[in-house]
Amino acid sequence: MTLRILFTLAMLAGLAAAPSAQVFRWEPGNRVDVHERVERALERARDSMNRQWERIERTWERAIARRERLEHQHADRIAARVRAQVNRQVAAQVRNEIRANVRSSIRMGSSWSRSIYVDGQTGTDADPCANSRDRDDDYYQHCEVRDQTMPAGPLNVDAGNNGGISVEGWDRNDIRLRAIVRTNARTEDAARQLATGVQVQSGGGRVTATGPDTSRREWWSVSYRINVPRKNDL
Repeated sequence: MTLRILFTLAMLAGLAAAPSAQVFRWEPGNRVDVHERVERALERARDSMNRQWERIERTWERAIARRERLEHQHADRIAARVRAQVNRQVAAQVRNEIRANVRSSIRMGSSWSRSIYVDGQTGTDADPCANSRDRDDDYYQHCEVRDQTMPAGPLNVDAGNNGGISVEGWDRNDIRLRAIVRTNARTEDAARQLATGVQVQSGGGRVTATGPDTSRREWWSVSYRINVPRKNDL
């Protein structure tokens, strides 16, 4: 609305200035150059109008450019506020997910501890395969326990990428090692056959496990339940 008012005022100023810029006086008996003077007066009036129009156009263009610049700045401010709000929401969501994962891990760790420790004792004498499932959907699972005794002394156990370790101190002077081998395969025979390929090696105070390569949903794992003298080095 402001631009339209300025434009109208400029037009009126140009129209008002054009006639007053040229004064034409007619004198009797002087007819020779009357047409020429009229043409010159009209030409000067047109030049004045053109200059006024050019000034109006420049004013209009500057006003449009200023308006566009202000609109861009306003849009940038809105976009910055939206980005900041989105970043805050994403950060809050990430924090909530991390906290939920931590709480879930704590609950899982507490449940695992309760399943092993009963009345202050570790469950190394319990049957580790008692809770094993016979099938995982259309796959079969196999579980077996391999016991061996080792002399007391420094012990280094490597559970690898697919096993865990629980250790309980006792009053005997030797080490009892229980290796729990679990396998998962398409058939029951295949699961048992896969277990035969899993080897538990012990010697020189070191215990490790190796097994065959598997594919897709077939897998094997070895976990350890160990009883050691209470002053034994691990």
